[in-house]
Amino acid sequence: MAMEFPFPLTVTVHHRVINETGDWSVTSSYELPGCAISISVGRTSRRSFEYESFESDVTRADIVLYAPPASDIRGDDTVTLPDATVWSVWGYAADYASPFTNWRPGMQVRLRRYTG
Repeated sequence: MAMEFPFPLTVTVHHRVINETGDWSVTSSYELPGCAISISVGRTSRRSFEYESFESDVTRADIVLYAPPASDIRGDDTVTLPDATVWSVWGYAADYASPFTNWRPGMQVRLRRYTG
């Protein structure tokens, strides 16, 4: 049984590839219900939603997407949230299973977005 959220989100996952001109192109998209997001509290985000660079006007934001187990999320995908913002998958989409009970609560996917 997967983890269930009282107020789940439906996101859109876009699979991409690099085309012959070196640009990204979307090959397919699908809606993924039963998700949730949280603020990323890792070392690189300094325990905040946004990290601002003093050298430029670029702002980076990191969040974590919690998705149902075995969701088809790849390292080169993008994810569109319900507010229409587009985020890039950053790193490996981890699908966890308990070594004691084999309980699979779902996937944890770090998402990143740059603005500015």
